[in-house]
Amino acid sequence: VPFTVLARDADRGRRFAAEFGAAYGGSPLSGEKLDGTIYVNATPMGFSDEPVEHPVRLHRGLAVLDLAYRPGETTLVLEGRAAGSRVVSGLDFLARQGACAFALWTRRIVNVDLFRNALDTNRIGSPRS
Repeated sequence: VPFTVLARDADRGRRFAAEFGAAYGGSPLSGEKLDGTIYVNATPMGFSDEPVEHPVRLHRGLAVLDLAYRPGETTLVLEGRAAGSRVVSGLDFLARQGACAFALWTRRIVNVDLFRNALDTNRIGSPRS
């Protein structure tokens, strides 16, 4: 599957792209908007509540994966949902990682909702409805 890597550090971005056979698309801060089907945010953008200009056009056919673990929802998650994108938040990633780690260590499958509820109970994220 062809993909494009955006990175603030051009050298690291080019090396990462070359290692995985991807194109290097420049800085995510360039102001250019890209089209795509999957957008993975693996940067600190979104940890604060300040507005963030993301380098992709948010739309119904886009899958948005935001790796930011923070209380509440990031601007990207909120804007992605508003645009009709399929969204996976950082807290959902954290819950899924917990469930996978538990399965690897105990050899028992556990429902990921157990970890989601633990995050909610401990006020690490906004309560689920």
